[in-house]
Amino acid sequence: MPRESRTRAEWSFALKGTLASYLQPGSIRKVSLQQVDGLKRRVQASYGVTDRKIKEAIAACIESSPNCDSARADEIRRRYLN
Repeated sequence: MPRESRTRAEWSFALKGTLASYLQPGSIRKVSLQQVDGLKRRVQASYGVTDRKIKEAIAACIESSPNCDSARADEIRRRYLN
């Protein structure tokens, strides 16, 4: 796998996993919104990912999780997608 594809897969996997944990309905939050913020900043600093790419990844994660906690999903949308 080329380096660019590998690094994209790494940050995308980390972001999606963190968001999936945050958006999981009916559970005690194992991931806080501050941890999502921290990961977003680390992805930008370490991989040079643009805000647009991160927004696309966040939107795709929410769309692919139809059974997610709607209040948490709205919170993520307000914070990152607007």
